[in-house]
Amino acid sequence: MDTRLHCAIVAAPGGAMHISIFRAAAPILAAAIFLVLILISGSAQADQRWTYEPPRNFQADEAANIRKAPDLGSEILGSVARGQTMQVTARMGDFYEVPLIMGGVGYIHRLYLTPLGLLTTPAPPQEQPETRWQAMAYSPRSGSLGSAFNQYTLENAWNAALNACGRQDCRVTVNSEGGCVSMSQGSGNTVGFGSGAEGSAAERAARQDCKDRGGRGCSNVRTVCQR
Repeated sequence: MDTRLHCAIVAAPGGAMHISIFRAAAPILAAAIFLVLILISGSAQADQRWTYEPPRNFQADEAANIRKAPDLGSEILGSVARGQTMQVTARMGDFYEVPLIMGGVGYIHRLYLTPLGLLTTPAPPQEQPETRWQAMAYSPRSGSLGSAFNQYTLENAWNAALNACGRQDCRVTVNSEGGCVSMSQGSGNTVGFGSGAEGSAAERAARQDCKDRGGRGCSNVRTVCQR
């Protein structure tokens, strides 16, 4: 028998035969195991790659923590209340990335959030209505104001205004089918909103709303109309 072979048939007690693997096969086996580990590692890393989505509005189904990293054991930076809407720009595994008011980003587990719609304005329908929608969104914390006009649907107007406002606590404050919408501001950062068939009517309504909320010296900040 050729002793250079890696396997040999050896007589066992009682006349039974078995195959013995020489130590020369060990390096081949080790290389195969190493290759399998590399493939598994690469697959795990692929599962953790960022998947960027178009910016979307999400709503919290219940109170949830905002974490520093996409991990349930990571440091808690803050929280969101049930029903709060926020912008989501990216996803990593089971976590959504959300911009923070103080700057930077945080992460919320996807089980707590429900998508509401794209923040980008959808393409208009082929049959364009004569009257179009205007809307305004306002952030009480930062004072940021977003407005939209000439939108073909109410949903488009809301999404465009929220996108222009750009804060987590932005809320749509006024909308109008046709005509104009306006914002007024008075003492103590009191704000008011109104709508009307013309710019002057919307501005009067906004000033009155500001006064009704306790503001003094209310004056118009912005007015947008269908064009």
